[in-house]
Amino acid sequence: MQMTNQFEVAQSPDKVWEFFNDVPRVASCLPGADISDQVGEDQYEGTVAIKAGPVKLDFAGEATIVERDAANRRIVVDANGADVKGRGQAALKVDAVISPSAGGSTVHVDQELHLSGAAAQYGRGLVQD
Repeated sequence: MQMTNQFEVAQSPDKVWEFFNDVPRVASCLPGADISDQVGEDQYEGTVAIKAGPVKLDFAGEATIVERDAANRRIVVDANGADVKGRGQAALKVDAVISPSAGGSTVHVDQELHLSGAAAQYGRGLVQD
């Protein structure tokens, strides 16, 4: 599933770029996400809890910065994990680009999400919503 979002930040592009390069700080802004360890220069382990209605899934996995282009303020992160109860797997690719705007910065985010196993059955309708 492909998802696209764009939002404005009242900070300079350089300040927003600095923030996006700190994966644990970005994760702290995402409900249910927690970075537990940095296991390499650009590799992190953590968990994500997703709850929608009666369905709750807890994923444990890793996220890796696979591309960092400071000149164009573009960062690409690959993340993957498995539900801790064995109900499925998830893979996510996030591509974020930060550009100047009248109010500070515009952040454009493309995300590609793949669910498999029971997580895909549970999540199909929930993710679309």
